[in-house]
Amino acid sequence: MHTNYTQMEKYTQPKLSQAERGWYIHFRYDGKQYRFTESINKIKDLKERAYEYEKLRIVILERLKSGWNPSINIILEQQSSYNLIEGIDLALKKKQSLVNFRSYQEYRGSIRKIKVCILDLKIDHLKINELEKLHVRAILNKAADKYSLTANSYNTLINHFKSVLSTLIDDDIISINPVIGLKKRKHIKAEAHVPASFLNIEKIKKELKENYSNFYVFAMSIFHTGIRPEELLRVRLSMVDLELFEIRLTNDITKNGKPRTVPINNYLLPFFVAMNFSDLPKDYFLFGSDKEKFKHNKNANRDYIPAPSKIRREYASILWREVVKDKLGINMTLYALKKHGANAKILAGVSIGALKDLFGHSSELTTAIYITKLKEINRKEILDKSPDF
Repeated sequence: MHTNYTQMEKYTQPKLSQAERGWYIHFRYDGKQYRFTESINKIKDLKERAYEYEKLRIVILERLKSGWNPSINIILEQQSSYNLIEGIDLALKKKQSLVNFRSYQEYRGSIRKIKVCILDLKIDHLKINELEKLHVRAILNKAADKYSLTANSYNTLINHFKSVLSTLIDDDIISINPVIGLKKRKHIKAEAHVPASFLNIEKIKKELKENYSNFYVFAMSIFHTGIRPEELLRVRLSMVDLELFEIRLTNDITKNGKPRTVPINNYLLPFFVAMNFSDLPKDYFLFGSDKEKFKHNKNANRDYIPAPSKIRREYASILWREVVKDKLGINMTLYALKKHGANAKILAGVSIGALKDLFGHSSELTTAIYITKLKEINRKEILDKSPDF
């Protein structure tokens, strides 16, 4: 006689059995035993398998509580009518409500590639709950060939596909995510935000100075101060003291949440003075827009000036890309200006310790990451200062 029946119910609590021939969830209903294994036993990682089985156990328990009778031929998959494309579209729609707009755009781009490959492979007739690892591998391999994916792009596609499909598990549309556990490709990590050559830097300066003067001062400020673009766009006039030659960054705008004071050097000071903002409201942004609703316009003279409206970080990147990458054909990011400034200061004799304080780093090791010319400096110092035998 079973003693673990729930009060006023006809079933026992579902439990996991880790049998050698395969794990399964088991329980009794009206005295009859039922077992559910799904395809979870295909997961080789035992911790991951146990996690998936626990989710299945909870699903079964909730269905029993809601009156489900397993003796009637009702399958666990609540939405078995979804084909592969329909199921993925549903998953992406669910994902949209969980992430910001920029992330959603990235997910949507990856899913678009995946759907094209599904159609190319002619497996769109599959039900979403029939999707297995062998199908996923075929889709990813097709995408790698079709779109000439780098290892990094291939791994991003895996991550996006896995993350999107995971939204279907909570609604019991799929019981297991077939993308989990797929092997990623090795890739060589490229150095991020590498400054352009001296010649190309001069081309960038000339173009900005002649055609985008406000943005030129913004870019120059990143170079001289080492303030991150996002932080600089949040600087208000109240934080700028031209008499003490400093910008006081508050803890609510710095990356590490710590306030710091950044000096305004003699090269940057005249440009700040020329902005003539001493009589403007102190809550204006140093590099803002005087349009109520900012829209990206690379020819506007009303942007990157002392003004009441904040410019979003992505718009600065868009303008930089259009001018530097697209127009000039120079592969350098806006953020790389910080590294360019670090290199120039080191070459001019500024110490790493001074740069550490300027950038607000807790360690000189962090600061060294920004100095791409450090090996060159060290080599020169060894050559110049090595003693005789």
